[in-house]
Amino acid sequence: MAYILEDAVIVKHAAAEKTSILVRNNKMDYIHSSVKNMAYMKMDASPYVMTPGHVMLDFSINGSYSEAKPIFKDKLIASGCTAVITVARAEYERELSDAVRKKRQRMINSPIDYCISAAIPLKRLTPSLLIACKRQKIPLLVLEIHPEDDLAGFPWGWIRSSIYHFPMTFLPQWPDRALQDKQQKTFEALMKKHRFSASAACPPEHTILDKNLLMKIGLFPDKGDIRIGGEVDYNLYEGNAFNSVEDLSSSGYHSHIPKFTVHKGQLQKAGETIFLKPGFGEERTVAMSGRFAAQAVP
Repeated sequence: MAYILEDAVIVKHAAAEKTSILVRNNKMDYIHSSVKNMAYMKMDASPYVMTPGHVMLDFSINGSYSEAKPIFKDKLIASGCTAVITVARAEYERELSDAVRKKRQRMINSPIDYCISAAIPLKRLTPSLLIACKRQKIPLLVLEIHPEDDLAGFPWGWIRSSIYHFPMTFLPQWPDRALQDKQQKTFEALMKKHRFSASAACPPEHTILDKNLLMKIGLFPDKGDIRIGGEVDYNLYEGNAFNSVEDLSSSGYHSHIPKFTVHKGQLQKAGETIFLKPGFGEERTVAMSGRFAAQAVP
């Protein structure tokens, strides 16, 4: 069924714009400021603020679907998340394959789309581990950095040469804030020197990932964007919850809860009601992580 979302205030990437969207064949088929002459059923979206479906990190989904259900419902979908990057942790390289396999099994019943990533201690980062990540189609690696780790003395050049044909994105994670304050600038300088796709810090789980990080990982624009030809993934927020256009354009919606969430054309959230559809989510793989890293802000 084709329909038009008319006169929505769309917030994307720290900018707000009033426009209308024709949804047809479960795709965003046409986006324009005026659709007055189109003879399709129209939904008045003017009372709402629209954003893309959100993408978030998760470290907590580790059990059965019944155990993970509250996380999907209360932490992810309730906040407008339509895709999650779920992290499989491995202490050693030999554990990686099994950790990723178990994570994929646990995500089979996911109601939202998902991407598999991994977390390892920095001291375990080797070329062979990165090759294993490539085989497992892992685009993102969380590096756990501990006080005894020598960032400056780590063989980053060796690591760089091993992922030349399959670049991936690194996110540093420190056990405490004091260590992060001490080492973050060093990490940033090393990533820039060796031209890695990386961010300065690992975002907290269940918070909205921004466009820059999604670009680095390679999920954008397939996820986290409203565009012609894109999937019908969006959130609608009550417009009167925002004080000004400046509030919208500064991504003030991060602190608000969406009224409606639509995922791949299906209603996922309406008010306080959440419609869980086990198995509706699909694994999203990335052909090349960091493919947009040059355009993303370091």
